[in-house]
Amino acid sequence: MTISEAAQLVIQAAGMAKGGEVFVLDMGKSVKIQDLAETLVRLSGLTVRNKANPDGDIEIVEVWLRAGEKLYEELIIGNDP
Repeated sequence: MTISEAAQLVIQAAGMAKGGEVFVLDMGKSVKIQDLAETLVRLSGLTVRNKANPDGDIEIVEVWLRAGEKLYEELIIGNDP
């Protein structure tokens, strides 16, 4: 989701609010960070450095989770958000 899409959803939710509601924003399908990073490298006109391409421009290094970080953000309110 882009910043402008997120801002538009927040503005729409504010316009629909009457007071005290909780809105669950649908952000679309999940995107793998690895795929996003590779796409950004290619869109910049560069290549990804990996085992298949050791002469690439940018290497993507996975550092995994640090203390306190989560893989997924979830908001569950009742049985049918």
